[in-house]
Amino acid sequence: MELMRSDSSLTIEAERQIIAFKEAMEAIENQQNEFKKRLIEEMKRCGVTSYKDENITITLIPEGEQKKFDSKAFKKQFPSMYEKFTKKSKVSGYVKVTVKRGITSENMKENVTPEIEIIKVINSDEIEAF
Repeated sequence: MELMRSDSSLTIEAERQIIAFKEAMEAIENQQNEFKKRLIEEMKRCGVTSYKDENITITLIPEGEQKKFDSKAFKKQFPSMYEKFTKKSKVSGYVKVTVKRGITSENMKENVTPEIEIIKVINSDEIEAF
């Protein structure tokens, strides 16, 4: 299956498949969350806090409070100290896909007008001239 047309826009088939994958993932996540709720209830009912065998380990984490560091507030109040303790790390590129609310693989629009942003790869000679 071709994913992109010659004008660099996505094919409708590619869009449909992306949306269908996201729908399937959401359905599986919902099933998993429901299963976990039932498992928690059963573990509590039986008084089990952990389970372990050759295949799986399950640990019941009790409800409680958690402290988190508010880096946004810290950065606002102490910008130079924030920079001093900020560590940069390289991240791999990836594709982020957002399906608009209410769109499914069955009701998606087929006649779309894509907005395409093209990036130009430049070599080191062009960077120096820039």
